Amino acid sequence: MAATQKAKGKNKAGAIYLMCIGLFLVLIGGLFTWLMVRSFQHASDTRHWSKAPCYVIRSEAVERSVDSLGIEFQWAVAYTYEFEGKDYIGEKYKPRGQKWTGDKENVQALIDEYPLDTKQECYVNPQKPDEAILDHDSKAAGYSAWFPMLFVVGGLGMIFGALKNLLKLSPKS
Repeated sequence: MAATQKAKGKNKAGAIYLMCIGLFLVLIGGLFTWLMVRSFQHASDTRHWSKAPCYVIRSEAVERSVDSLGIEFQWAVAYTYEFEGKDYIGEKYKPRGQKWTGDKENVQALIDEYPLDTKQECYVNPQKPDEAILDHDSKAAGYSAWFPMLFVVGGLGMIFGALKNLLKLSPKS
């Protein structure tokens, strides 16, 4: 009888351990799902911004030296635009700005696409007209949000399976 009690105690500990792992998977999967859906929402929001003509007044590569990585490059852009009768200056390519990269060809491609002294089209936030972008972020994160949801479903399965085993192990009164 003592061996049976010991085995039940180990099974309870195992079930509780599985529930903790399941809870961890649910939390991590939920966090990543939330981040991906939020990224998708931000990318979708800019697609409702107003289009406005803009004039490129700066389009050049900026470089910095990073000891361990060598030289990195960033595209520096500035453009003027008019929205509801007021003049503004924008400096963002996409909502999150320009990234630093070790690949100068990527920066040069943007310089070629948006050369100095050219008329382009930008997207202006109607609620904050001083916020404008030249291009939208990708909505790919939203189309991939199903993947971290698999961790949520798997974690819930682990929790419910462990609970089912715990209830079987509980002594009946």
